[in-house]
Amino acid sequence: MASKKKYNFIIGIAVAFLLPLFSWFLFKNLSKGVVKIPGHYGMDYVDTFKDKDGKLQYDTVYRAVSDISLSNQLGNTVDLNRDLRGKILVINFIDTKGSALSNTMMGNLHLLQQSYEKKGNLDWLQFVSITVNPAQDNVLALRHYADKFRVNHDHWWLLTGDSAAIYQYAQKDLLLQLNPLNQETEEPFNKVVLVDTFRHIRGYFNAVDTLELQRLADDISILTMEKLKKK
Repeated sequence: MASKKKYNFIIGIAVAFLLPLFSWFLFKNLSKGVVKIPGHYGMDYVDTFKDKDGKLQYDTVYRAVSDISLSNQLGNTVDLNRDLRGKILVINFIDTKGSALSNTMMGNLHLLQQSYEKKGNLDWLQFVSITVNPAQDNVLALRHYADKFRVNHDHWWLLTGDSAAIYQYAQKDLLLQLNPLNQETEEPFNKVVLVDTFRHIRGYFNAVDTLELQRLADDISILTMEKLKKK
């Protein structure tokens, strides 16, 4: 147990140290077209149009993630798209009964949150953890679970609500094959979904893999630079 805590501490320090350095590197290279921008997921249709020379061009249009209304750990009803407009979203699914998988995900994401919090970079980023068991995970249970992982309540929402709406959001909007009957054995339960400010899916990451978590941090930084570049 002690060695695991030491390992997590080292990972947290490494992420906190490397994140600002990596952000500077991205900002420098993004303008040169060197950095690979995270792709898009969830193709809607292919648009066709003619350019100024009359040549037929094709443009893939990706669907945006729909809004959903849920209750957070503070008992507030929130709408993800409306209330978090202009923010990059990091979305995962949890179970507060304390499964090892859920606890590992939350611990890893807490380290990531800390790295941004220490640098004051949470204004444009929101962590969102949605329960897969809303019948069990009421507002009070979510509040206790949030406090267990020292969640920043302003920038990390733990959400509960209508079960059918949650699973439809996971399956239809986030494109996760999350199964309510055996959610803990399904691979999508491990996943973190990165959603940009236009509500397009920009990546999937294994939340229990620290290397994947670093890749998530990298892509968040890229999307931030992408956002600044468009201003």
